[in-house]
Amino acid sequence: MEKQPLISVIIPVYNVEEFMDQCIRSVVEQTYKNLEIILADDGSTDRSGSKCDEWAKRDLRIRVIHKENGGLSDARNAGMAVAKGDYIGFVDSDDYISEDMYEILLNLCIENDVPLSCIRYDTVGKGYNPPRENGIKEIVSAHKMLTMITWPWNYPEMYAAMNVMSRLYRRDILEGMSFPKGRVYEDITFSTEVLQKAEKIAYYNKALYHHRSREDSITGKDRSFSMKCFTDRTPQIEKQIKMLKSYGYNDLVVMCRYRAAMELYRLKYHCSDEEIRILIDKEIGKMKPPLTDILRYIPGMKSKLMTSVKTVFLGLYVKKKYK
Repeated sequence: MEKQPLISVIIPVYNVEEFMDQCIRSVVEQTYKNLEIILADDGSTDRSGSKCDEWAKRDLRIRVIHKENGGLSDARNAGMAVAKGDYIGFVDSDDYISEDMYEILLNLCIENDVPLSCIRYDTVGKGYNPPRENGIKEIVSAHKMLTMITWPWNYPEMYAAMNVMSRLYRRDILEGMSFPKGRVYEDITFSTEVLQKAEKIAYYNKALYHHRSREDSITGKDRSFSMKCFTDRTPQIEKQIKMLKSYGYNDLVVMCRYRAAMELYRLKYHCSDEEIRILIDKEIGKMKPPLTDILRYIPGMKSKLMTSVKTVFLGLYVKKKYK
């Protein structure tokens, strides 16, 4: 009987004792059994660390790393450093997954001979509705996947996210890669690079990963204005833009810059500190693409501009005629 590939599932853990049992149970009870489950306790100050040890006693597939607090990226890197799997997956410790997620992701990789597979995720929490799933299965290029993430309006029937959790990675495409330590929005450059390295991705439009929305999570705090979004996300976007340029994806560069500028405008609107608003203005100036590039590369912008112009001139005409 042919040996089944080993999947290493890396779960960073930090002060999530309320949710981690559901998370770990959802991984332990996967229909695909040949798993190595790595719990990277990132210096938890609640009972999360001891609960990791309790789980390791219950299931021999579980390995526990206890380390000083270094953040989500550092915990993921620690897990990657010891992982032995032929394939690697990531799950956040306050989320949970459907029982057949890794079986489906692995089959997508093997049957299509690709190094990376991807499903969609849904968000569990107040105010979120279940996603529309159509079961589309498709082999997509790195460019298309990055477009689905950067400008989802191009592919309304499909959905993909920048996060690393809703995917399965063949070990070789992660060689030499790591997450930027001490940053949030760490998925941005990591995902951009690994998707490009993969070249082809097996995509399945079904939500098998379930993300829990929490106000006290790293990116869930202070939704109106987040200093982390400005200090951490903006530099990651700048790095991503350089990467996209090097790949020759000029359309994605413009889309990325346009969305980043819009996000900075939102931050500025919600910011009351005048010094920070000045800094945001400078970033907007660097990020905002020229109008000619917007019209050339962003779908639908020409027609929207023409509609706006016609509306203005029609309004002036009517006003003059009936004055």
